[in-house]
Amino acid sequence: GLAAVMWPPFLKTDKCILRAPLESDVDTASLQRHANSYQVAKWIHAALHPFPFTLHDAWSFVAWARLAHQAKEQLHLSIDVGGVSVAKNLVGDPHIAEIGYWVSDKYWGRGLATAALRATTAYVFSDSCPLGIERLEAYPRVDNEASIRVLERSGYTCEGRLRSHNRHRWDGRLRDVYLFSFIRDDLHKLGERRDGFELDGRAEQMREGGGALRPSFSQRVL
Repeated sequence: GLAAVMWPPFLKTDKCILRAPLESDVDTASLQRHANSYQVAKWIHAALHPFPFTLHDAWSFVAWARLAHQAKEQLHLSIDVGGVSVAKNLVGDPHIAEIGYWVSDKYWGRGLATAALRATTAYVFSDSCPLGIERLEAYPRVDNEASIRVLERSGYTCEGRLRSHNRHRWDGRLRDVYLFSFIRDDLHKLGERRDGFELDGRAEQMREGGGALRPSFSQRVL
C-alpha cells in the first residue's frame, strides 16, 4: 500500500510523530526558533549547524534536504521540536550511514530523542527503507552524557573512543568522541513493538504544494 512505498516515510511512536519536514515549518519560523539555541548548537559541529541559526539557514536546508531525498542518499525527519537525520557514507562503504538527532532544549527530558531515534533506526532496517543500510554509526562527544544515554537506550553499542576527533566550534580544541553502532542483528534490542514505530499512510496529507519539503535540522550530535 501507500505506506510501503512512500518516501520519505511518516512514522508514529508513542511519544511523537516523525514526518518529512514541511515548508510551513520555515514559514512559521518554528525550525529557526528551536534550532537557534546555544544549548543545542554547542554539541554539534559548526559545519553542520550554523549558530546563530537564521531563517536563511532554514531555507537553505529546504533545497538540500529535498535533493537528498530525491537521490535517496539521506533521510531527514522532523518531530516539530527537533529531528533525526541519516546520511550514507558516500566516500567509503555506501551500506554504512551516520545517524544524528537533536531536540530543542525546551523539550529535553521527555524521552523524545530516544523515541525518535528508536523509530528511525527500526525504519532504516525495515524492508520499506530504500537506503540499503546495514550499519548505523553515531559519534557523541564523550562529555555529552545525555546523547550517550539516548544511544544506549536505543540499543546502540559503544565500540570505542576516538581521540581528538572533532574540533570544538568556539575554543578550537580537539575533542574526543565515542563511536556507537547499530547493525541489523541488534534489532531484537528494540523489542517486538519497535517502540511503537509504524508506517502511516497519512503522510500524503502532510505534503504541501505537490510534495515540496524542507529539511528538519537534524545533524550529527557531537
